[in-house]
Amino acid sequence: MENPFRETLEDLLTIWYHWTAAQRPHLGNARCSPMFRDARPAAGNVHDDDDEVTARLRAFKARAMDHLIDKLPRWEHRVAVELHVANRIGPRVWRNARLTPEQLAEFWEDARGRLVVGCVDAGLLEESDLLHSVTRGLAHSEIRQ
Repeated sequence: MENPFRETLEDLLTIWYHWTAAQRPHLGNARCSPMFRDARPAAGNVHDDDDEVTARLRAFKARAMDHLIDKLPRWEHRVAVELHVANRIGPRVWRNARLTPEQLAEFWEDARGRLVVGCVDAGLLEESDLLHSVTRGLAHSEIRQ
């Protein structure tokens, strides 16, 4: 039986993208001190609801993805990941003037492969997701039967 709550790499990247967008500094005064942004309530707090638990879980996953993305070897990989997610979530208007679309596609494919392996090692994805993502990334002519 397949786990209905299992997330894909795209889901984890979407969580990461929204989390990093919320981290950007805003003009004016902050709503709360940055020191207490992710402060957890005391253990045994009965007022924790599912939304707070889900928000903490999403923040944990986003931090793990942020660490994996920061570990990518070149800045081009990080740019390719961010542009891919930004164009996937919103309108496809984001580009990079330093890289051609072909170079971005190459760096995205390489970064995706590295992120999938890193997510499996970190426990964010299951081992079976590794096989599905590899075959999905290949063109039909590259898949040998």
